[in-house]
Amino acid sequence: MNRPRIPMNAFRPLAMGVLCAPLWWGCQSTPADAAQAPANDLASSGSGLEEASAPRPPAVPLPWTERFQQKAVVFAREIVVVGPPGLLEHSALNTDLSLYAVDQKNTSQGFEQIATARPDVLREARCQLDQWQLAASHSIRVLMRPDHCDVTIQASGDAYWADLNGNEERGERLEFVGSVPAPE
Repeated sequence: MNRPRIPMNAFRPLAMGVLCAPLWWGCQSTPADAAQAPANDLASSGSGLEEASAPRPPAVPLPWTERFQQKAVVFAREIVVVGPPGLLEHSALNTDLSLYAVDQKNTSQGFEQIATARPDVLREARCQLDQWQLAASHSIRVLMRPDHCDVTIQASGDAYWADLNGNEERGERLEFVGSVPAPE
């Protein structure tokens, strides 16, 4: 018996229709579904589109220090950065898990991020605070306190600081403080 050969491509549209039909029917809503939706649901209130597209006023920036606006570098074994709310908008801690052990948590002191250099990867932990580049051979801890405070960088363990003007400082422990005006 010779049967006519039907190419497999001929069944593809039919198969796609059979597979996709339940998805299409399941994604459609009915008028009964809309009647059962909660009254405060933006999709059923009729005003959600207007509320979502209404322009929002720009956020008022929190007070911040000018201390770290000039380019500089800090190297040390360990670095601790402490600051007020808004610190995370001015700092960038590298949290690449392939390079560092990273811990982020809320504590009684505030929100804490710690990047610890992994011993199997020969690279220091890094952070940027405004224009300052921070590098630590062991760890960098960034603590955003919930209350007003100045921004403090504490570098310990063979600490070194330098700026682009040729100024530098060395010591077992260096500390830099940026005064933050009190919020209004």
